[in-house]
Amino acid sequence: NSDDLHYAVFRDHAAKFGPEVSSHTILLNNPFILDTRDKVFDAFEEWGPAPSTREEDVTAWPWLRANLVAAGHDGLVINIGKYGEKLLRRPFDIAQVIVLKISATD
Repeated sequence: NSDDLHYAVFRDHAAKFGPEVSSHTILLNNPFILDTRDKVFDAFEEWGPAPSTREEDVTAWPWLRANLVAAGHDGLVINIGKYGEKLLRRPFDIAQVIVLKISATD
């Protein structure tokens, strides 16, 4: 959803998106925390395979987002640290928090 809000965890990562970097406090009630390979594989086991796992194909995000919303999550925390696992770093690049803007149609 284009209304979702994306935040970098580390200041130097945020600077990759532009020179104006500011700090924010984010409150999520039920985030899905993606921090290990096991969490990725557990999600695929529960939700089924993503439409594509190729890094350049963005069709996996709507699938992931729909499953997160259906499971009652209001955000996604991608906690890969500065030197995180390759499996998480490839599709997400940086540690980040995505606040899901959930509407009545979700």
